[in-house]
Amino acid sequence: MKIFRKLPIILTLAGLTLFIACNNDDDETLEKHNKVMVLSINPYTWGTTLQTEKLDSVYALCDTLYLEPETGWDHYNKQRINGLVTSLYGKHSKRPNMKGRGSFDFTPGVASEEDSLKLISLGYSINAKK
Repeated sequence: MKIFRKLPIILTLAGLTLFIACNNDDDETLEKHNKVMVLSINPYTWGTTLQTEKLDSVYALCDTLYLEPETGWDHYNKQRINGLVTSLYGKHSKRPNMKGRGSFDFTPGVASEEDSLKLISLGYSINAKK
């Protein structure tokens, strides 16, 4: 008799288990990428590096972009920082779910407040403590 009282609860749990097992996210389309791209740049070639068509095709496949300087961030002046931010903003506007990662360790006070806020809004950090 006790088993008949617990039968609705057991059937409910079995049904929930079956529903959860059938509801997996593996059937999603291939649009979901989750790929990371590491891009090495220097203050002299970043403009051409960020504007190439080959990079655009690779960039379209990744979700996270790490930027690494070849020579360090201290070679960037206000104009180069502004140009870099403008280029990155243009790339990220094509893919709104794109995230930037990494820290820009510019010489303190060189990056304008506006450029710093734009980089932070893209997911990067400015002069982060290590």
